[in-house]
Amino acid sequence: MALTCLKASESPDTLNLKQFLTLSKNRNAAIKSANWNRKVTEAELHKMKRMRILPKIRIRSESGIVPDAKGDVFNPPSDTLGIRPLGPFNRTQLEAVQPIYPFSRGKKFLQAATNNIAIAEAKQEAAIGEVNYEIKKYYHATLLARDLFSLAERLRTEISSRREEIERTSSLSISGPYELDLASLEIDILAREARDQMAVAKQALLVSAGLSLDEAIVIAAQFIAPLDINVVDLFALAESAIERRPEWQELQAGIAATRALHRAAMDAYKPEIYIGGGIRYALAPGRTDQHNPFVRDEFNSFGGGIFLGVKQSLEFHLIGADIVRAEAQHKQLTSMNDGVKDMLRLDVSEKLNSFLRERENLTISTKRRKIARQWLKEAKDEYEFDPDTFKDLIKAVEKWAEVERQYFDRIYQFNLSVAALEKSCSDTMISNENPYSLPSN
Repeated sequence: MALTCLKASESPDTLNLKQFLTLSKNRNAAIKSANWNRKVTEAELHKMKRMRILPKIRIRSESGIVPDAKGDVFNPPSDTLGIRPLGPFNRTQLEAVQPIYPFSRGKKFLQAATNNIAIAEAKQEAAIGEVNYEIKKYYHATLLARDLFSLAERLRTEISSRREEIERTSSLSISGPYELDLASLEIDILAREARDQMAVAKQALLVSAGLSLDEAIVIAAQFIAPLDINVVDLFALAESAIERRPEWQELQAGIAATRALHRAAMDAYKPEIYIGGGIRYALAPGRTDQHNPFVRDEFNSFGGGIFLGVKQSLEFHLIGADIVRAEAQHKQLTSMNDGVKDMLRLDVSEKLNSFLRERENLTISTKRRKIARQWLKEAKDEYEFDPDTFKDLIKAVEKWAEVERQYFDRIYQFNLSVAALEKSCSDTMISNENPYSLPSN
């Protein structure tokens, strides 16, 4: 089963970061729930549009059996006490009502319904942003754990390959074998922790993407690598992203919706004027149709008409309470306007500063890695020339392993800061997965 559109060189079960993100939009439970919530509000808007334009039309039909009745008021049946035959009847009534004043009330309800869709769309965007962040976090966490496990395996191989020759060294101090054993145990701990973290992060990644835990999905990236940043002016992006944030869009739509509902509530003081009309007929074949206007047979009749109606609620105390409540709801959201904007500005600023800090930390960690690798190379060359320098080699290996672990962690923290910044900037993608970590085409 193909999970998403993949390149011809890739297996259907091998996904990169972009493909995980694409897949989640149709399979993640939170996103699907937000999609259905938006559809509910769209249905409400569709209903409101029809109610505003089309009249309310209702039909009611009843059928049964009634005694036959032949004759009229001047020529009644001779047998008035006997049991007469029964016959079928049908009674149907059609009614229509079209409000004509205040017509603007329907328009205000329509505005509220339209803004409710905007609220649902903002919630949908927020759900997508949250899921995207979770996928990025677990994707890079899986790669980090996998690389740490590989590092532990490399260290175990390095120590095993040199154990015999180190133990044969005549100048080896009494602490040498113990240091070797302790280092081996530390490597075992690192490998076990990395293996467990990799399993947990992989499962969390599958759940976030909406996949089953039983699906054999392979991550396309071969190792963790810093993301490529494709946006030059991050400060301009951060400033413009505030008003595009889902939280801000939801608040503005909520303010507009409650304003429309408040105005609609005030219209309840006005009388409602409407045009009504309908047709009513009853048909019973066994009963004589009465043409006398003063005689009415409920089972055999026909009539209809059109009229102008006025309806006014006299519960002014309840109308006032509804207006106060609607106004309070509107002012409640309006009062949050400045606070939410400042909060979003602070959040974007924090995420941008964190990104810049992690980028600088990664630069320093990259330099430290080069130094540690150079030290390890020279220590190996020195050991090959003079086996008595074993302790210097062990120290260089330990430092290299420590720096290597920190380097992997710095990449993860950098990628995580990029994901947080993208989420803070209205889920704007400012990065691409490092092409060197992906399989070549």
